[in-house]
Amino acid sequence: SPSVISLFVLLAAPCFVVAFRFPFFLIIQFNHIKMFRGSGIVLAQYIAHLFEGIAPDALSRLHIIELGAGPGLPGIVAAKLGAQVRLTDRQPVLPLIDDNIRANGCEATAKALPLVWGDDCAEVLADVGGVCDVVLAADVLYLDHLWPSLLDSICTLLTSSQRRSSHVFSSRPLAMLPTALLAFALRGGHEASFVDLASARLTCSLVLSRNAGDVPSCPFPIRLFALHPRSTCHPPPCT
Repeated sequence: SPSVISLFVLLAAPCFVVAFRFPFFLIIQFNHIKMFRGSGIVLAQYIAHLFEGIAPDALSRLHIIELGAGPGLPGIVAAKLGAQVRLTDRQPVLPLIDDNIRANGCEATAKALPLVWGDDCAEVLADVGGVCDVVLAADVLYLDHLWPSLLDSICTLLTSSQRRSSHVFSSRPLAMLPTALLAFALRGGHEASFVDLASARLTCSLVLSRNAGDVPSCPFPIRLFALHPRSTCHPPPCT
């Protein structure tokens, strides 16, 4: 299964690099130890699981937008497997994302774009032809006063495209598009309250749980939810 295979510190800079093994190798640079958190790894593993065995030409028609991408591990995994991915974050973070895109040879399928939660998503959507199939977000619940803006952005992206069935993912949690996949660690316990907030506007389904210590980089439980516009069906859980 996908795993962290090595970690080493770049002594000349306040950053470190981690090598990951999926069906391929990835090298991801992190600017700070706080960026290296388990929910991004869990989401990246889950994407690798979902996309396993799907032809790259089918995945190339899938448009993905990652919110609060940070170093961009989940989005880069999706791009490496062939999806068209836009990794978004605040402007100061974009050089880090660009470095990781180049380091993993994903320039043809991944691009870093600025986006502040709650702001107009029109330019990001235009960059994927106005169609967002999947929203990714990992470890983005650290400041609860930003939750309403984050939820606004998720809802805007999910309602930008018409609800439809996906033949590529017919028996998987992405059987109905668009879908958001949200992963977070229960560090203080309050993070799960975001799901209550989102449930007023979206259908929220628990996809998988990880116990504390299951992911070496995270001593906290991790949850992964699928979020859908109200009219979509619940995705089946992944066991």
